[in-house]
Amino acid sequence: LARTENLRNALPASLDKLNVKVLLDAPCGDLNWMRALLPELKCKYHGADIVPQLVEDLNKRFGNLDHASFDVLDITRSKLPSADLMLCRDCLFHLSYEDISKFMNNFLKSKIKYLMTTSHINSTDFTNRDITTGDWRWFDLFLPPFNFSHNYEMKIEDGGGDRFLYVWHKREIRKAFAKFKIN
Repeated sequence: LARTENLRNALPASLDKLNVKVLLDAPCGDLNWMRALLPELKCKYHGADIVPQLVEDLNKRFGNLDHASFDVLDITRSKLPSADLMLCRDCLFHLSYEDISKFMNNFLKSKIKYLMTTSHINSTDFTNRDITTGDWRWFDLFLPPFNFSHNYEMKIEDGGGDRFLYVWHKREIRKAFAKFKIN
């Protein structure tokens, strides 16, 4: 929870600035930090995760909130619901290049305007490397093979200063994905 303090302070104003009416949070996990924000969000919140039991539990615990809903969803395969912004925090650095490609393609087919996702601060000049989905790696979306532009809408420091959440408009995701090549 302490590692999300800055994010929790910045997110409501960021959503307002982007005029977000519907937020898709996928994967939403157990709402460890989001539950502190959930009651005060001004937008509709749609949490989604790949684990059915987790989603069932979230519906029991938070389904009584008028502006919140939860569904089982695989971001690499399931049709993404309409939203103004998709929050995909602390996820992509656990996915293989192939699964990131599937996710990006899926996102580009969706009716979602913005993507907010994690990229590590590259203070040690690491390079991105492929992994088996489920593993972990340092992850910089500005480096190959991702090549995201610095033309992002905003960034929020997250995780105690070792990463940022960046927001890109879909058109910037499309440009980056056009250059995304995996062997």
